[in-house]
Amino acid sequence: MDDDEVMLRAIAILTHGRERLAAIRSQNSDGSGMSETIARLAADLFPAVSVPLDASPAEVLESVQHVVNAGISQLVTSFVYLHTELADLHDSGETGTTTAEMLRILALDFSASPENSA
Repeated sequence: MDDDEVMLRAIAILTHGRERLAAIRSQNSDGSGMSETIARLAADLFPAVSVPLDASPAEVLESVQHVVNAGISQLVTSFVYLHTELADLHDSGETGTTTAEMLRILALDFSASPENSA
């Protein structure tokens, strides 16, 4: 999964989390299913790992670590970027743009990137 796709997935996770927490706060939901949905959104970041049948435990571990570390690194980088963008919006004192609108703008920006329009 390329960086823009990971960024879009991180935006989806944040957006879903905000919506579910808003529903919980308004007592329209107990929050059930939130973890499962977020897990589904993150699942594609960690593709299946293929290892030879005769691989040693150390080789299996190395293969799994490589895939997991790459996915976690991409996701953490995306969340750091999004946090910075939202923090900058907050710190600017801008009151005309909500967090949800900012996430929508960022999603549109990453959806429209040259890599995703090919």
